[in-house]
Amino acid sequence: MSQTKSFNLIRYFALTSLIALLGTSLLASLLFGALMRLTLVREAESDAEAIARLMLAEFNAELNTLSRQDLPLAWEDRRVQERFSEAFTRSAGALGIVKIKVYDDAGRIIYSTDTSLIGLMDTGNPALEAALAGRSSSKLARAEAVADLSGETFTVDVVETYVPAGEGIIRAFEIYQDATDIVKQVTRAQWMVVGLNALVMGVLFFVLFLIVRHADQIITRQTTALQAANAELRRLEQLKADLTNMIIHDLKNPLTAVMGYTALLRRLGSPTAQEEEFLLKIHQSSERALKLIANLLDISRLEEGKLELKQQAVPLQEVVEPVVAQFSPLLQDKTLHLDLPDLPPLWIDRDMVTRVIENLVSNAEKHTRAGGNIWISGRPGPEGSVSIS
Repeated sequence: MSQTKSFNLIRYFALTSLIALLGTSLLASLLFGALMRLTLVREAESDAEAIARLMLAEFNAELNTLSRQDLPLAWEDRRVQERFSEAFTRSAGALGIVKIKVYDDAGRIIYSTDTSLIGLMDTGNPALEAALAGRSSSKLARAEAVADLSGETFTVDVVETYVPAGEGIIRAFEIYQDATDIVKQVTRAQWMVVGLNALVMGVLFFVLFLIVRHADQIITRQTTALQAANAELRRLEQLKADLTNMIIHDLKNPLTAVMGYTALLRRLGSPTAQEEEFLLKIHQSSERALKLIANLLDISRLEEGKLELKQQAVPLQEVVEPVVAQFSPLLQDKTLHLDLPDLPPLWIDRDMVTRVIENLVSNAEKHTRAGGNIWISGRPGPEGSVSIS
């Protein structure tokens, strides 16, 4: 008998639970980090808009002052840049601003804390184009990331924000805010989330592990009991089959002897008509008993999967007529009618179908009163079958 592979419940539970624990912790960390960084960028953008409004007021004040002094507004002029630098220091110098750029309506840099950029055009920049169209936008640039048109890399984490400035000479600001400390706090918070989630999931895993282990122990005990009961059931089934086969074979011998002695009495003596009738009934009853024994043997073979059908093409009349002849002596006070049309031969096991018809006729004989009628009919059925009743 082949052994079925056992399912180790605890092992699979532990494996899947650990994978779920790690996956959940990682996913929670990533989602939390993304949410916190999004919040950081939005808050930095709000701060940058306030700073831009403050610097715009300061820069416009300086421009008005220069206009009253009839000084030319050349952005490269040292005096103009000094005035803008003073305005930047007053408005945003102490607010964690790493760098700032101011643009005109053409996208030209008219002021920057990096003086080498003054006068350059920042073309093809979608964020700048959005700011010139009146829309703010922000993004987080990590340390060592390129975040400037000159290819400069920052040594700190910054939030880069483009803010529109409305109508006038100054049309947009590009503000870089130092976000290193906040990013570090977000990272620490991420690890705290991972740790807290791992702790909660670990406690849950431990509780579920105890439950699963207890359930596995119950299942193991019940499985063992079922296997023992199944083995005992198979033993009893085999015992029953052996006993049935022994009884069947033991019954055949006395019945065969009865049939032999009946035939011998009919040959040796000159029985009267009544004695002949009695001997015939004894012989027929013995034959029926042998057929019942054969049926029991076939049932036993069927249960064991060893019953073989011997199929052949047989006309229905050749099966029914011998049965009718066999039962004729028992139907002396009853009338038997045959209604068998001209049917094609059937692909059947002759002996098996004969037994079926014998049972039908025997039941009809038992349940039909004296003087009654018995009909045996055959009708064609679907797909080449025949219905016998």
